[in-house]
Amino acid sequence: MNKKDTKTQKVVIVDDHEIFRQGLKALIKGFDNLTVVGSLKDGKQLVDFLDKQVPDIIILDINMPFIDGIASSLYVREHFPKVKIIALTMYNDSYTIDNAFKAGVSAFLTKAITKKTFCEAIDHVLNDKTYISADAAINYSLGQLEEKDLIKNEKQVSQKPGNEKRYTDGTVLSEREIQIARYISKGLTSIEIAEILNLSKRSIETYRLRMMKKLQVKNSTELVKTLLERGLL
Repeated sequence: MNKKDTKTQKVVIVDDHEIFRQGLKALIKGFDNLTVVGSLKDGKQLVDFLDKQVPDIIILDINMPFIDGIASSLYVREHFPKVKIIALTMYNDSYTIDNAFKAGVSAFLTKAITKKTFCEAIDHVLNDKTYISADAAINYSLGQLEEKDLIKNEKQVSQKPGNEKRYTDGTVLSEREIQIARYISKGLTSIEIAEILNLSKRSIETYRLRMMKKLQVKNSTELVKTLLERGLL
């Protein structure tokens, strides 16, 4: 491995599944420059551990009880900025990845990675570089692109007079939201609507959730009912 620092790096593993922790610990034993100094089951234990010892690298899961991986990363970044954080999780959606990097992780890996990918991630982290596993990178890039397209579309809509409608009850829906709401009222699925409008399923779901938030409803059935009752369709 191409190491920036040849000294042994102290590693703490944080995951609520003991079997996984044991497996990762066994894998790390194969590294000459890594040694596991802590095996913890949640962020609360990590906070307590850091009061006694500060490692060089923390490998943590995102979904954990008490204090999750995102909150744990924010805590570490604030109090121990020199510590490297590697997120190793089963989640690979763009929202989780984005929040993880914003929280200060240096690498984001899924639990489906190979030993080779893990080695590459360690190498990048030790050389002060960020890293994301290929299976997560695909979703992350896709999510980033869709979000940019969605924002761009909303800006274009808002700039055109008459494309945003304010109803008598104060509700404001964009032209695209009204269009999607009509398809939802006809019973079409997000995939079907996406195909008709040449958008992604993720974008349709985002519009749907946005309308639900505006109208303060919990599901699509309530959404359609409320739209009809208010004469918005």
